[in-house]
Amino acid sequence: MADGTYHYVITLQWTLPDGGMGTYTDQGTYSPTPNDTRETAYQTILAHALREIRTNKATTLHFSLERNAL
Repeated sequence: MADGTYHYVITLQWTLPDGGMGTYTDQGTYSPTPNDTRETAYQTILAHALREIRTNKATTLHFSLERNAL
């Protein structure tokens, strides 16, 4: 993965304890460390999102990761 900062958007869906469905969208920036890949970035961002929604299992509806530059 190239140096620099990347902007991400991730949307997850999961089943709530009452049987309903929850959705969660997060966005932010990710700064890779040496030898990071797109997969490690995704797994790191996913783990953060799962902690935010307090679950360990969700379906990724959307994920984007782009260089944070215009």
